Amino acid sequence: MIKKRSTIKKGMISLLLMFLILGFLPQIYAGEVSSAGITTITEGLDEGSIFDSIEKIYEISPSRLKKGYSTILNEKEAFRIQVDGRDYYIILWDVLDEGSVNLIFPKERQLTLEIGDIVLVDVNKNNKFDVRLELKPIEDINLNQSKKANLFIKEFVESELIPTGDYFELFDVTVILVEKEIYNARELGALITFENFGEGASEIEIVYSIIDSDNLEVYQGVDSLVVQTEDSVVKNFNFLELPFGKYILRTEIFYGQNQTGESEQDFEIVEVPVFLILKEPLFFILIIIILSMIIGYV
Repeated sequence: MIKKRSTIKKGMISLLLMFLILGFLPQIYAGEVSSAGITTITEGLDEGSIFDSIEKIYEISPSRLKKGYSTILNEKEAFRIQVDGRDYYIILWDVLDEGSVNLIFPKERQLTLEIGDIVLVDVNKNNKFDVRLELKPIEDINLNQSKKANLFIKEFVESELIPTGDYFELFDVTVILVEKEIYNARELGALITFENFGEGASEIEIVYSIIDSDNLEVYQGVDSLVVQTEDSVVKNFNFLELPFGKYILRTEIFYGQNQTGESEQDFEIVEVPVFLILKEPLFFILIIIILSMIIGYV
């Protein structure tokens, strides 16, 4: 009878352990690409290794995607966009010698583009084109073009009208971090305020950057906003993975006739102190499980 109870107890502990492990597994990709010319990857790559290979993320807000965005990417850098409220990554995987590139989409799909190609893509496979991609030539002859590509992306919809006018424009931008010392990049949060001191509503282009201690940009996000007098944005980075270290969150705005503004704040990602680990509910659950297993064997 005692042996039977011990077996039941061990079985319950094993089930509880399996539940905890499965509950903490991350979900990486949420959709699939479907369009002519997009094929399945034949290399020995899985979704996890593809995502882990991303070296830099360019986050493009829905409003900026609607206007279109172009930048020079290096291999293994990615666009992060939203389609119907879900996040998708478009990764520049390979730059080939003849000037063409291989792009990788969710669910291990790839697309090859040559310079001058314009392709419409159904990102979330709902039988509707979501974005337009174009591979453009790199015009800067002084730039080392090896393993780089000039990629343009734009939402495939009618462009919205924005206010225009011939009047005085002046802006200020302020960045306030929620916490300057965090334990994970996903905890980074900021309140960014834009103040319009001009004579009317104006549109601003916004570039968010994270700079590491080696003065390298490890993240870039782009957005656009029409500001009447004052507006604020709560910026979260709950998808970001960065190692421990010191960083700068920088916000730049561009408006009017080549006018700019900038604000930045330092922050640091540090290891979690031991006393905080001891406070975690999961730690106590594991202690209870271990004690139960010890008692079960006695």
